Amino acid sequence: MFRLFRTSKRTQICHLGRQSVTMLRPLRVLVCVCATIGLAASVALAQPALPDATLTAQPLTSQDEQAIQTFVTPLLNDLLNGEAPDAQAARTALVTPALGETSVGFRLYYSQQLLPEIQEAAGFGADPQRMQLLMSVAGAVATDAARAMLLDAIEDERVVVRFGAAREFGVLLEQIDKGQGHAAINQGAVTATIDELQEWLANEPNPLVASAIAKAMASPSQTQSLKIQSLTAMCTSMARQADRRAANLAQRDDVFEDVVALLRIFGPVQQNLIQLQIEGQAPQSLNDAAAQFASASARFADEALNNPNLSNDGRVLANQLKTAAANLSQLASP
Repeated sequence: MFRLFRTSKRTQICHLGRQSVTMLRPLRVLVCVCATIGLAASVALAQPALPDATLTAQPLTSQDEQAIQTFVTPLLNDLLNGEAPDAQAARTALVTPALGETSVGFRLYYSQQLLPEIQEAAGFGADPQRMQLLMSVAGAVATDAARAMLLDAIEDERVVVRFGAAREFGVLLEQIDKGQGHAAINQGAVTATIDELQEWLANEPNPLVASAIAKAMASPSQTQSLKIQSLTAMCTSMARQADRRAANLAQRDDVFEDVVALLRIFGPVQQNLIQLQIEGQAPQSLNDAAAQFASASARFADEALNNPNLSNDGRVLANQLKTAAANLSQLASP
């Protein structure tokens, strides 16, 4: 068990004991929870839709505000208090307009109607299944209030909640990546978000959550500056994560999950780096960070192979990790 808490400067980690070696169990639960999010789409289609003119209005009229309130009120009640099918249907209905093109005015007002009650319901000890739905709405809404809620969730002791927060940070970054109208977060908050994710990733104790954070940070694809900023931060933190895990690897009996989590990051890193290099837009700082990540991963793989508890399947993956690290190292040295 452990507790995450933020100071004024960075997120710190206090270990209160040894985490169970059955690290995948909470994630299996999460997979089931996340899968059910989409089951109620057909039910949600019965909900009245917001007028297109309201979605893109700038500024909003009093009629637009009334339409949003009428739309949100019953759905928010179902999201917070309904049985699972109703809550899932409400989540789908609330997320749908937020994932599309809207005006900033709509997004801010929509957030004001949703996030205060969602944040309150997502407080300490909230049911993890309900939390997944609440965080899903926050990620799609993509405002400063939504960002704040997800930042609170990364401090939760429960692996499934932090995994869900990482997943929804990916949605939030994709919303920012799409451009004006898809997010209502200023540039300073975007930079702060990348910084928070970078620190969280470097210190996250669960390898599968760390992998989800890294995947989220690799999600921007359209806005080049955001892609470079997020990918550079991710590679730097993953190098720290790999070195920290390699330091005590020889004595551990749960190495397989670490190898799997680290290996799955290489695909997004290589894909984005290759694209930027083809475009002639990969800065040296990104190449250096990718090389640092590759070196740390190679060291990790060597330590993993020295662990007598690593299974045969784990050894196959550790060797694949060494190959992936060598390929990335060569790619990062154009």
